[in-house]
Amino acid sequence: MPARRTSARTSRGAGGRAAIPQLDWRAPQPAPIVLVSGPEDVCAERAIAGVRDYLRAEDPSLEVSDLRADDYEAGTLMAMSSPSLFGEPRLVRVAGVEKATDAFLTEALAYLGHPQEGATVLLRHTGASVRGKKATVTVSGQQYDVTAITVTNTATRSLLRVTPSAPELIPADECDVEATVSTLETEGVVHEQTRDGDTITVTATADDGYVIEEGAQTEWTI
Repeated sequence: MPARRTSARTSRGAGGRAAIPQLDWRAPQPAPIVLVSGPEDVCAERAIAGVRDYLRAEDPSLEVSDLRADDYEAGTLMAMSSPSLFGEPRLVRVAGVEKATDAFLTEALAYLGHPQEGATVLLRHTGASVRGKKATVTVSGQQYDVTAITVTNTATRSLLRVTPSAPELIPADECDVEATVSTLETEGVVHEQTRDGDTITVTATADDGYVIEEGAQTEWTI
């Protein structure tokens, strides 16, 4: 279980501006505001999952909500981040900040000045446009906790690329015995099976330190 977070504030640099802690995507940590920026989706997804897992290890009752900044309904950010009846911690994952609507930008900038207690708001900006940049840089002038994770096109160079092998159906050789599926063990690949009646679905994901080869098949229904 990760060490519990403290309420230390960001340090102040020259000119009184806050120095945002820059974290490696392999070791993300939560804060009231987390910025995940850059074009590398694979590493971004792992960083975002890492923040979620960190918070869930602190409190399994974590509430996770998702919203899109480019398809935003006014009031959603405040509603998702506001304390619940039983005070569970909240994680609000915001995608599409690079294409954010005016409504989202207005509310996000207001939120940055007054974040909700017990909430973590994670902003995902791919860097594909300058839109939404104001929301991601405004935090640099604030005094509350914020962390930043940048994922570039070179971020996956340290990852080993792997290609999952297709699973094989093993028919039942006796009556009243269900057929099974065999998966070829491949280093860096994790297989998961789910069964729905006579249908078996196999899903392959990359283990830590690996990335699935682009275009490789990762799901089979048998």
